[in-house]
Amino acid sequence: MHRVIILATLSLALSGPWPAAAEQDGRKAPSRLYPEPPSFLLLRLGGDRAHFRYSPGSLDRAANLQERMELVARLFEKWSDDRFDLAVFVLSRREWEEAGIDVRYGIPVRVGTRAIAAPARGDPRTVELWSQLLDGALPTVIGTPILGTPQEVASMMVADVLVQLLAGEILVDSLGLHGDEPWIRPVMAHLAAWAVVERAGTDRPQDVTAFYRQLLAGHPPNVFSLRDYRADLALEDWLWFQGQFHFAARAIYDKEGKDAVKKMRGLAKKGRGAIRTDRLRRKYKGLDEWLETNFSIVSRQR
Repeated sequence: MHRVIILATLSLALSGPWPAAAEQDGRKAPSRLYPEPPSFLLLRLGGDRAHFRYSPGSLDRAANLQERMELVARLFEKWSDDRFDLAVFVLSRREWEEAGIDVRYGIPVRVGTRAIAAPARGDPRTVELWSQLLDGALPTVIGTPILGTPQEVASMMVADVLVQLLAGEILVDSLGLHGDEPWIRPVMAHLAAWAVVERAGTDRPQDVTAFYRQLLAGHPPNVFSLRDYRADLALEDWLWFQGQFHFAARAIYDKEGKDAVKKMRGLAKKGRGAIRTDRLRRKYKGLDEWLETNFSIVSRQR
């Protein structure tokens, strides 16, 4: 069990004929869709629903991450009423930069419409990145890692929480599960990701909760308005919003339980394709409280 958790953030390495990209300063959030990287130099790991391409030397990581993502895809399939497949590219740092991904290595991103690029391994720079983002409080690794230091492995463990979140985003997009305000779509993605934690045990719930609470520590409440949530946020600000959206999703899940995603589909149908904010606030009082206590009324950008 621990080995699965430790290696849960596998990475695919790719190399190809792109110009090398210098390591970015870390200010970009993983909010855009990057082109799917060429895979002719990657190894293939077949799966039933989760299809992996990985860099040579990353088989253990790819196999463990695939185990997680197979669970994710099978549950998502139940909520989508259709087959749910996704692809994951596990990339080395060099391959990441050559692919032109201008988000810091160690932060997963979406590539194409139904694929995710994830880091293949932790290193001192991923440890530094996540230590800064989490104020030095990386998860504790139980046992002796096969590869890397415990801190390097811990930096991959937190990255894998975001891999699962991005998979939830893919589900939400495939279902057309959006709302009349921009923040509803990411809350739905968090709802799907949290439902898998609760139902399939891909992570310990208390660890995921601690992770998002640490992200919230980056800013005090009422610094941002929900109008400030945009695609071009700095990484730290984007992660703060993800912490907020996680707890908004929890307010919905706490009431609806395992049927939460299906209930949201029903709300979307009642709203003629969009989930309406007023319906959510009336139905989920915890969500109403979240909106009133965590955000400023006036946009920070004005």
